[in-house]
Amino acid sequence: YVAVVGSYAYVTTAGTGNDFHVVDVSDSNSPVEVSSLSLPAGANSVYVSGKYAYVTTDVTGDDLQIIDISNPGNPVLTGSINLSTSASSVYVLGRYAYVTTLGTGNDFHIIDVGDPTSPKELVSLNFPDAANSVVVNGNYAYVVTNSLGGLYVINVSDPNTPTTVGSLSLPDSAKDIAIQGPYVYVTTFGIGNDFHIISVRNPNVPTEVSSLNLATGANAVSVIGSYAYVVTNGTGDDFHVINISASTAPIE
Repeated sequence: YVAVVGSYAYVTTAGTGNDFHVVDVSDSNSPVEVSSLSLPAGANSVYVSGKYAYVTTDVTGDDLQIIDISNPGNPVLTGSINLSTSASSVYVLGRYAYVTTLGTGNDFHIIDVGDPTSPKELVSLNFPDAANSVVVNGNYAYVVTNSLGGLYVINVSDPNTPTTVGSLSLPDSAKDIAIQGPYVYVTTFGIGNDFHIISVRNPNVPTEVSSLNLATGANAVSVIGSYAYVVTNGTGDDFHVINISASTAPIE
């Protein structure tokens, strides 16, 4: 996974050793790694907010790591929290981190990171299956889940009492989600249409407006302007650029 902010890319890897990397990308033709940091286990996702990077790890232990990146050449681990199972993704808004996990219990967690040295879990919610990814916009968090293929909309206006207000079944395991305007963009991993555009104008009733077959299971998605960028898990063309200017008729 990678997050790019300013002149630096923050990259996580899932190996044994240094799993957090800071890369200077000010010269796009010649990126240079400036530092790295060892974590307790392979790293999954990364989200950067302010002078901190928030990293989820693939271990039963300290599953969310908070790293001070104010000096890109010397990242420092400042805090962590145990969520009892592998953490899959994280999204940070204000003083709260929203984390999904891959267990068989409460898979959505809201964590107060106002003090990065001592993050505190406020609450968690249970879904029918492991949660893969989360995005947050305004008062709502949008979570996609694994084998039961679901999108869940959660009202987080009160971080202490989140409430699921809407949901939508998807045909296969949902892997990733991005949001832009009144739409969320979801990738699924199965046979059939693997890219889905869903209207969340009414968060209580998310509605699929279109989908697209990418010939193989889709993993990651990022959306910028009129285009969605999707990574798939096939043998062949694994990076797809999709024109989403017409939400009801995406074109690869």
